[in-house]
Amino acid sequence: MTSTAITTGTAITSSTAITSTATGSAATRASTGGTPRLRITRRGRVVLGALVVLPVAALLAGLGLMNAGSAVASVEPGAELSYVTVMSGDSLWELAEAIEPEGDTRTLVDELVALNRLDGGALEAGQRIAIPARYDS
Repeated sequence: MTSTAITTGTAITSSTAITSTATGSAATRASTGGTPRLRITRRGRVVLGALVVLPVAALLAGLGLMNAGSAVASVEPGAELSYVTVMSGDSLWELAEAIEPEGDTRTLVDELVALNRLDGGALEAGQRIAIPARYDS
């Protein structure tokens, strides 16, 4: 009878060890909130970053295309515009002096830059510049 008790005790101990190992990871999961911790790979970070960046870039590109008109409504709505074609070697300052010789050239240059959405006043040969009709005399 003693030998049976030892065999039974050994069997209980080994099954308890297996059970405690199996329930040990469940106990660890329960102590961390019930769900395993999510680990994201480098590839996953790239994909998530692209999912954030691409819609924002598309929105900004769409807004840029909607505002890509040649002349801005800085003059009164319905005001007529005339156009001057830029020749090789022309500058915005020279055009402003030719358009309004008696007026303040700086003010007209600023108005032309705003009206035509020019970056820094650089002109290219063949470019059409909008001029308010009040200067077309």
